[in-house]
Amino acid sequence: MHEAFYDAEVGILFLRFYGSVIGAETQSATLKSVSELDSPSSVRGFFLDYREVNTMDMADSDRALFGITVRKLLAMGLDIRNTTVTWVSDPTRADLTAILSRRNAGLAMQGANVALTGGEFPLEEAFQAMGLLKDYRLPY
Repeated sequence: MHEAFYDAEVGILFLRFYGSVIGAETQSATLKSVSELDSPSSVRGFFLDYREVNTMDMADSDRALFGITVRKLLAMGLDIRNTTVTWVSDPTRADLTAILSRRNAGLAMQGANVALTGGEFPLEEAFQAMGLLKDYRLPY
């Protein structure tokens, strides 16, 4: 399950995941959320929040699917190759962190110029990776 929030002032799409993240939910949530924006090209970054996820799998995590997602985003007017993608997860869940690392390694191998940052650090550090102030307040 997920919720999406777009902060047009900073150009960041926040995707908050909770419960189970099955298959290509991150890609489908990204595509759905971007398609609902008035100006997809205004997105300069994605903040993926997996802190409330309790299960995740590796289904549909291949590079081919990521390539398809990139092409669909391009068709919507968003060149993801020029964006920053940051994620946070629950640092007490090494099992989920390992799956996220494997899934995101596929993105880096795709060859897109996507700046991938993320991991088990405090929100303030994730905000800094996105170019936000340390005291930025999440829109949820």
